[in-house]
Amino acid sequence: MRTHAVLRHRNPYGLAFPLAELIHVRAWALQRGLSLSVMLDQVIDGAEFDELLVIRRHGPGPSALTIWRTAGSVIAQAVGDQPRAFTGIEPALAHYLGLLVPPPRRGLLTPPRRGLLTPPRRGLLTPPRRGLLTPPPWVTRALKRLALAAERHGLHV
Repeated sequence: MRTHAVLRHRNPYGLAFPLAELIHVRAWALQRGLSLSVMLDQVIDGAEFDELLVIRRHGPGPSALTIWRTAGSVIAQAVGDQPRAFTGIEPALAHYLGLLVPPPRRGLLTPPRRGLLTPPRRGLLTPPRRGLLTPPPWVTRALKRLALAAERHGLHV
């Protein structure tokens, strides 16, 4: 004997995103090397969600951000963090950008950071400093060679 499923009034906690926002989030994630998953019709702890956006990065550490829309705001929650309400998708993405896209690591092949006013390091192989109008030695040698060649051919420079 077949029984019919009980129909209940559906009042989801998380609503669907507009298509334009989904396209924007996808482009934002792809631009930063992140993956985006759109999870439809989810029930978590008794709360129903039309859409959940999960943005993941590959690598160590907290690496996922879950975003959903309510009637008046956008809620974002990082792994191991409390949910936070934002006025839109842009502020949520901007807030969690540092979590999802860590700064580049400093390695052997990465040049050292220098401020605008930090002088370069002086080493044994570093040539001495010259004034702004003093040409480098290779330019001086080249000009001398040109002058000698011009004299040989009877030209006055």
